Amino acid sequence: MRITNVRIQNFRLLDDCNVRLDDLTTVLVGKNNAGKTSFSCIIQLFMNNKKFMFDDFSINCHPKFVNTYKEYVKVKDDNEKLEDFFNEIDQKVPSIEMQLDIEYGIDDNWSNIRPLLTTLDSLNNLQILFSYEIKEPKAYLEKLHVEMRKIKIKKKEEKAKIIELV
Repeated sequence: MRITNVRIQNFRLLDDCNVRLDDLTTVLVGKNNAGKTSFSCIIQLFMNNKKFMFDDFSINCHPKFVNTYKEYVKVKDDNEKLEDFFNEIDQKVPSIEMQLDIEYGIDDNWSNIRPLLTTLDSLNNLQILFSYEIKEPKAYLEKLHVEMRKIKIKKKEEKAKIIELV
């Protein structure tokens, strides 16, 4: 049994990264700030059930959080628009994802993956998707809005408050 491919999205320097792993050795080579450490770090975070922070989202995700909050503020008092807004929330709020492609054979010990198998696929491939996302977007946005109103944040400080509450 072996991991054949790792796909990472929205994590630090890795907006959309796909790494095919060789049978024997895979070497990550790149300049500083190319994402080598991010690659190993996301695996550790997911595998050890560690806590993610807002700064773990790639920089390209930050405006999506700000825009989602601004859109929420515009529609929050209109129940119909608010319902539509939350029906599409998964497309608005980014998530950090890591997909592992695993290849297994008849000689492998299946005890660890048996609960994940829903069919006996003749291709002997399994994909596992790990995802970090806002658990309750409605509660998050409501809490954020209350906090923003309390302190009457200036435009520059809006992003900082969003980051703090993730």
